[in-house]
Order: sequence, then C-alpha cells, then structure tokens
Amino acid sequence: MKKSNSLNPSPDPSEGPGPSRENMSPQAKGLIIISLVGIVFAGALYWYTSRPSEAPLPPPPAQLKRPQPPQPKGQGPKGEVAPKVAKPAVIPRESFKPASIPAQVKKPAPKRLAKATEPKVKPEKRYRIQVASLVIERNALFLRNHLEKLGYTPVIRRTMAPITRHRVYVGEFGTREEAQRTARRLNVDGFPSNLVQGGDGKFRLQVGSYYNLNKAIDLAHTLQEKKYTPKIDSKAVPTPVHQVRVGEYESRTEALKALEALKRQGFTPLIVRQ
Repeated sequence: MKKSNSLNPSPDPSEGPGPSRENMSPQAKGLIIISLVGIVFAGALYWYTSRPSEAPLPPPPAQLKRPQPPQPKGQGPKGEVAPKVAKPAVIPRESFKPASIPAQVKKPAPKRLAKATEPKVKPEKRYRIQVASLVIERNALFLRNHLEKLGYTPVIRRTMAPITRHRVYVGEFGTREEAQRTARRLNVDGFPSNLVQGGDGKFRLQVGSYYNLNKAIDLAHTLQEKKYTPKIDSKAVPTPVHQVRVGEYESRTEALKALEALKRQGFTPLIVRQ
C-alpha cells in the first residue's frame, strides 16, 4: 500500500527556481543581517543631522519679569539647587602697583601787563575876575587896552542883561507942532532932544538917557534952572553889556589874591565863575 504525500506538500509553482531559506548558507544569512543593521544606522544618522535646531527663546524684558519670592540659600526657583559660583581670585595688595602719573606740565606764568598811564586831567579853572561891566562898547575897549598895559590878558564877554535905564523927558504936548516949537528952543539952549509919542497919544521930548541915576538927576536940575519941566522915567530893559574879565583861577583863594592886586590899582573888581 502506497504512503500518502500529505506531509510533504508540493512546492508553490510561483516561487522561482532559486534556493529557499532553509537551503541558505550561514555566510549568506550573516551578510543580510549586517546589511540591515547598516541601513538602520544610516537612516538614524540622516534623521539626526537633518532635523531643525531648536534655538533658545530670548529672555523676557526686564520690566515684564515678575518678582520671584526669596529662595533659601542653596536653592534656585522651584526648589532647584542653585549651582555653586566660583569666587573670583583675590589679587594680593602687594602685587598692585599704581600706574605712573605723568608730571604736570607747568603753564608759563602770565606776563604782567604794564599799567596804562592815565592821561593827567588838568584841573578845571573855574574862576575869573570881572573888572567892569559896561554898556558902551567903546568904554569896554578902552579898559581892555589899559589892562593890557598893566600886564593882564583881558577878554570882553558880550551878553544881554536887564539894566535900568533912566530917561529924562521935557513936557507933554497934545500936538506935534507944539512939541516941535519947544524942541527948537531946547536946541538953542544947548539941549538937543528927540520927539517921542506915548501910548496915550501925547508927545514928549527926550533930552537924555542914562544908566547912572545921578547923571539923570543932574540933567533934570539943569533943565529946571532953564525954566523947563523935566521928568525922569526909569525902566529896566534888555541891554547888551560888555563884561571885561581877566585871569583864570582853579580856586577862589587864588582869585582873591589877584582881586586884591587890582583893588590897589584903583579898580572895583569882583570874582565870577566861568
């Protein structure tokens, strides 16, 4: 009786004619295992080198940091033990040498400027001596010549001053004809006159005009002796005056000395300011 072949199935026709695993030699199996390990190692190395590097996030700004509660010594935040920081090495005092300080450059002493010589101011000469004040210019010129002969240097200062003038009038006439008849008679007696009409319309004859009152009075007496009726009219009027002065003196004391010398020569001077 023939034995059944159920325990040995027929080979699969799809399999090639190559050798089966059971028929592989040990050397072939070792090469396959080494190849698989190399492939796995190469894939792991490629994955490790090609993955993106995770850059550390920047620390939050100082103003946004929350204050941390004080931690006990030797512990960091969340109870972690803080790493020990090495203390800096202490440099001994003997090894420290200060840097050499360069010598200060002495600045040249400033030159003393010579004191400016201030111009000498001459003292002001404020005083003069007025020898006379004359209305008639001819008299002033005569006096100046006389003082020059005495060794002085006189000057004439012309100014205006209110001076009282004394005029001597004769009669008051209602018409010009009456005044002219009296004027002819005065002329014959040696008293020339000028016809003057007043504000009231009346006419008068001016016989003389004087700055010296005594001279006006003398003329009035003479007219009375000639049977005339004189009248003196005195009035202050602006009049040109010629002041004859000498000298220039810084102080009143010096002017007084010159004043006394002029008095001894017959003058009646006075001290005036410039």
